[in-house]
Amino acid sequence: MKFKIVIILSILLFYSQLFAKWGIGPKMGYYKTKDADEGNFFYGLQTKGKIFTNFGWESSIEYHIETYKDKMLEVRSWPLMFSLIMYPFKGIYGIIGVGAYSNKYDYDKNGIINRNIPIDDEPEDKFDFMTGYHIGAGIELRTNTNVTFNSDFRYIYQDYETIFKDNPEADFWSIALGFTFYIPQKF
Repeated sequence: MKFKIVIILSILLFYSQLFAKWGIGPKMGYYKTKDADEGNFFYGLQTKGKIFTNFGWESSIEYHIETYKDKMLEVRSWPLMFSLIMYPFKGIYGIIGVGAYSNKYDYDKNGIINRNIPIDDEPEDKFDFMTGYHIGAGIELRTNTNVTFNSDFRYIYQDYETIFKDNPEADFWSIALGFTFYIPQKF
């Protein structure tokens, strides 16, 4: 019985630490997908929390848009990312995580047919869902007790499934800036 009580108290302590200090704020940045026609800016929302002194978490949602094959394909995506953060030194962090990507593919059907671009299937606009992984590093500066500024670099691994015979490479890097407004906690 004592063992069960210790386990339950340990779990409650862990979850109370998970949400003991958390905040929310805007996020924006620049990214470049490997085979995209050009890089683009993105924007989104992030939530961050601290677990003990050297560990934290982040969840974010962003909006991305990129084109491929001289604008024959436009991909709009809404990545929902979950990350673990480790602070080896004050203000410097490493980040690793997983993302769920909702993608909308819009094809220029006339352009594909007129230019005889090799394809595997009919160019139908579609929506799909995929997972990806990311790793990176960044800095975090505390402006006061409840506000932080962060900037990080990430490399994201993911794959698109398109109709093109030479499927575009969808891995990308991003540079992001964000602010987190921490919610004052009273216990």
